[in-house]
Amino acid sequence: MDMRPADHIYSELELIAHSLQAAKARAPEKSAALIKSALESAKTIFMRPAVPILGESAASELFAWWSDRHGSADEPRFEKLAHIGSFLIGDYDDEKMDLDTDDWVYIRDSISAEAEEMNMDTLSRLMTDLVNRGAMH
Repeated sequence: MDMRPADHIYSELELIAHSLQAAKARAPEKSAALIKSALESAKTIFMRPAVPILGESAASELFAWWSDRHGSADEPRFEKLAHIGSFLIGDYDDEKMDLDTDDWVYIRDSISAEAEEMNMDTLSRLMTDLVNRGAMH
């Protein structure tokens, strides 16, 4: 079976999630520090594909938003970050990936804020994908 471009993002973030679970089981008293470290690792993984598409500032803001919304719990939702990364690289699967309206709105706003700095072909692809998902009002 061929790997899709997003599979690399998913596998790396899944590894972080499993490592975090195992580390927390061994040392529950260090949970906050372990989560912080896992989030730093997740940011590195997310930024690798996101920066060339969105730019450093917008990619960082999008990660910070995900971190506040999906990463601040005791069990960060790394799959949501992988979904966002998959969308950005053009490998989003509507049947298997679930981003909600608030996710799509923030992604749209992040892309719109950086539109003048983005490659026009990339911007067009992302905006078309957002329109197809009903995220452009």
